[in-house]
Order: sequence, then C-alpha cells, then structure tokens
Amino acid sequence: MAQDIRVNSTQMWRGMPFALIGTVCSAQIPDHAVLLNPTAPLDSIRIARSGPELHAVGRTPAGFIHYARSVDGGRTWPVRELPLAWAQALGDVVTDGPDVHIAVSVWWAGPFVISSRDRGATWTPGVRVSQDSNSMTAPEPRLHQAGQVLNVVWREQRAGGAVWANRSTDGGRTWQAQDQQLGPGAATALITEPIVVALGAEMHVFWARLTAPPATLYQRSIDGGATWLPAPRELSPVPLLRAVGDLNLLLVVDTDGQIRRSNDRGITWSAVGGHGITHVADLAITGPHVLLVGRRGTSLPNDVLLQSSNDGGDSWLAVPYSVPQWRSVAVTARTTIDAGFVHFAFTSDQLPLPGVVIQTDDFGAHWRLLDGDAGRGLWTAPDGALVLAKTGANGTDVRAWVLEGHTHAGVGSAGGGGHVPWLVGGRLAGIGRRFFLVIGGAPGGSVGGLFTSFQPLVDQPFGGARLYLQQPIVTTPLLTNGGVGVPAVGMAEVLIAVPNDPAIAGQVLRSQAFVLDPTVGDGYVATPALESWVR
Repeated sequence: MAQDIRVNSTQMWRGMPFALIGTVCSAQIPDHAVLLNPTAPLDSIRIARSGPELHAVGRTPAGFIHYARSVDGGRTWPVRELPLAWAQALGDVVTDGPDVHIAVSVWWAGPFVISSRDRGATWTPGVRVSQDSNSMTAPEPRLHQAGQVLNVVWREQRAGGAVWANRSTDGGRTWQAQDQQLGPGAATALITEPIVVALGAEMHVFWARLTAPPATLYQRSIDGGATWLPAPRELSPVPLLRAVGDLNLLLVVDTDGQIRRSNDRGITWSAVGGHGITHVADLAITGPHVLLVGRRGTSLPNDVLLQSSNDGGDSWLAVPYSVPQWRSVAVTARTTIDAGFVHFAFTSDQLPLPGVVIQTDDFGAHWRLLDGDAGRGLWTAPDGALVLAKTGANGTDVRAWVLEGHTHAGVGSAGGGGHVPWLVGGRLAGIGRRFFLVIGGAPGGSVGGLFTSFQPLVDQPFGGARLYLQQPIVTTPLLTNGGVGVPAVGMAEVLIAVPNDPAIAGQVLRSQAFVLDPTVGDGYVATPALESWVR
C-alpha cells in the first residue's frame, strides 16, 4: 500500500533565468563534503556504484592509482587514497555486487585489469589483458562487465588494425590468448578513442577515422564479446563526437551535429532532426529521455543551447533553452530517470567560479542553478543518486558530496528469524517532484510507522533498537503487505511530494521506519535511517 505526505510550503517555484551564470559568486562547499585526496592531487576520477556502495578511483600526476570507497551512497568515505598500482592511463571502473574491476594501461604492455572480489577490501595485482599489445600512444581502455564476463576494448595501432578487444569469462582472472580485431585496416590510420555503449550482454563500439576518407565506424556484439560483426559499419562520413544508449535505443552524434538513431539494437539507423542545435557538444540518455547540449556557433560570445526529448528523439522542445555565455566553457550533459543536469566547467580561473551545475525537473521547460562549486565534475547514477566532485580555482582538492539522492545511516534491529528490515529511496528527492520511500524485509501484514524529520541525525537507544531522528518528527502510519506474521516478507511504500519551493533545495529529509513484530521482546523492529538530499 502507499501513503502520500507533503512537505509544508507556501512559495511555488516557477523557473529561473540564468543570464548571469558566468558571474555567480562561488558557493560554499557543503558541510558534508569529504576530501578524497588528503595528500596527493588527482588528474582524473572514475566512479562506479553497486547499490549503496560507491567506488572512486583516481590517478595522480606521478601515475599512482588511488582508490576510495563509500558504503552509504557517498555520504561518508572511510577508505581514501588506498594505493593500488602504477599506470600511465586510467580507463573504466565497473562493479557488480562484490566484484570491482579497474582498467588501466601501460605503454608497451597494453591494458591491465585490477580486481577486487570483496567489495574493495582487498585487491589482486593487475592482470595483463593482451599478450600481443606492444604500443598504446593514448590509452584509456574501455571495460564492460556482465556477471563474470569482462570485455576490454582499446585503441592500438599495430599490424592489421587499430581497435582491439579481449574477453575474460572468469571475472578477469584469465584472458583470451589472442585479441579480437574490431577494426581491420591500416595500422597507420588516425582514429579516436573508442566509445562503448553496453546494454547487458550487448556491446556497441563506436570510433572515428580521421584520415581520408573520414568516417564514424560501428561494431557490435550481442553475445558478450564472443563474436563480432565481420567488419565495422560506416554510420557517417563525418567523424564521431558522442554515442549513448539505453534499453533498445542508441544515439550517435557526429562533429557536424547530425544525430543518428537505432531503435533495433544497432541493426538499422536513421537520421534525427528537429532539435535545432547545429553545434552539438554532448548528449545523454536515460530511458526515453534525451538531453542535448550545444552552442549557437564557434566563437565567443557564444550562447549554450539546451534541448530535450521525452520520446527518444521523435520530438523536441519547440525552442531550445538558451544560456548566454561569454566565457570559454566545457559543457556536459547528464540525465537520470526524472531529471536532467548540465555541468558548466569554465576553462579560465580568472573569475572565482570554476564551474556550476543547472538542473531541470521537467526535462527542459525550466532550469535552475544548483548551489555548490562544481569545478571538477558531476557524476550521476542510473537510479538518481548524485555525487559531485570538486576542485577550487587553481586548486587540487577533490571533494565529494551527495548533491541529490538517498543515503543510509545507522543500523536496524532484527525481527523474527533474525531479519533486519530495510528502508530505501526511489527517484530523486527534487523540488516540485515526488519520490518514494520503500520499507521491506519486515513482518507481513503488520502495522508500522514512518518517522521523518529535517533535523540532524542523532543516535540514541530506543528499546532494543536505535533511534536516529529527533523532534520535530512527523509520523506516517503504514501497513505492510504479505502474509500476516510471516517474517521478512512485508513491504510498504510511502510517497513524498516536495513543493516547487527553492527554499526547500539543499535540505535533507531524515527517515526511519518501525514495524510491529510480536516475536521480539520490544514488540517492534526498526530500519536503519535514510537521508534524502533535496535539490
């Protein structure tokens, strides 16, 4: 069953203009920001997530690979700067349950994969992927995981071709004796780094040939990298800029701003028009929602254009949203299931603002500026939890914090059969939107209550459980489903509506659920606490 509670508000948000985005004063770093690199600067950061676990990997200018871990969605980072290896380039980081894998590369030895099989607690030495690799001039190996099957795709100019792949079926312990040649042709051809869009066992690989005749090339495997197309397909006579995909939908944009789409997993492709942006900078996709960012031209002053589609590119907003811009800026698109984000990273630190993030809660009709210093970047998870990494102007700090989403805190108490109930959040906790909290693992057919408060968390005994909320507390009654009295089968969902009030942005709603359980001494069980970060 579901209940609906509403946060009190009297002011409705109707949208905000951003004509002065380049002159906004630098915001304060939130109190819950965590410094990921206390001792060494980092050139790059990769983040992977499995449930509430976040794995962040960076590379120092000297080449050392450092690792950080959070088990509560980025709220805290008890492990930071754990040294794992030395490499000349850092590729992808992937995770699936207890397994975490990092792709790196070393010149004249090619790609390696470093693995943990206990959620980052311990790590194996790097395993060499290719026995034939001997030269990688600009290596950032792409890595995809589907259970115990790992695939690495990389660019390397050697006899016979310049794009290669290798496959492991035992979680990265061993690799095929011979590399798979994805792009047959002259090894001297100048190509871009490959882009991999992976959808389960399907892998779609795109790259651009820059030497005459230029082209955007495409390869595909539908069996986890076991077999590939006999030869790459040419999608465009113009070099590739970006490729994204979700579900059965694939989108590719070239350097001329032309978008091509496949609705059948890469079998056929068609042109996409109507978006009105001639100089595309980036695009992102989640489900049917597509976010496109670009510019009016190539010289300053140069407005940034934001365009959105909710049907996979069939239709777009009548007019792109325009952000006047007169500074040199790199623009990046990010999407989640119910929101879109654009990260502005200013290339000049003459002004105090190294970067900002703007967000849309209605997929392009309105945009608003988010608080916080976004100089280093923005990271989004498929389920909406966000982590923002930052460096100040001319600085080397990398601070991570939860921008929006849900994080856990504390522990619950066990009920019948030793089962501890859980509490999770779904969808983003954004202003003007609804999100929901789900209680599970509780006794079936039982009465309970969801406690919510905007006050900071505390930790105090409450019978055999811990109470993490403090007054004022709002209690919402609930009834779990499932067989009456059956341990751990009961679930309940509570909907929460956040008003369109900019004053709500930045607040944190703390929640904890209690459910009656006559099989334990106190007569009830408790979930851990959950913090929902509102933006």
